[in-house]
Amino acid sequence: MLLAPYDAIFFKEPFLTDRLRAMLDLPVYYLPQACNPRWHRPVTPAGTEPCLVIAGNMYPSRVRLLDRLIAKGIPLRLYGGGFPRWIGETASRAAHTGRIVTCEEKARVFRSAAGVLNT
Repeated sequence: MLLAPYDAIFFKEPFLTDRLRAMLDLPVYYLPQACNPRWHRPVTPAGTEPCLVIAGNMYPSRVRLLDRLIAKGIPLRLYGGGFPRWIGETASRAAHTGRIVTCEEKARVFRSAAGVLNT
């Protein structure tokens, strides 16, 4: 992607956008994720679950970070499609719920957590 002759590349992470623009002189732009008010709203009390929530794909750098957090005693609850077989056994596998959350359920899970981590 970084070698392709795109006119524009959009990221939802402002730090990455700034870094790629400054270091590589790429046509990168910050584009925040959209908000759907039917789903992204307070549907449960905030911070009632004593854990960090992570939702999404499990890739090597994320798994390494999650395993380090678990080793330090940080309670995690993971959502998403699961772990690829090739990642092998890790401490973070046990924290995976085996569920994908979307829409209102995702709002409920995120709001009830002590924190949400996007690595």
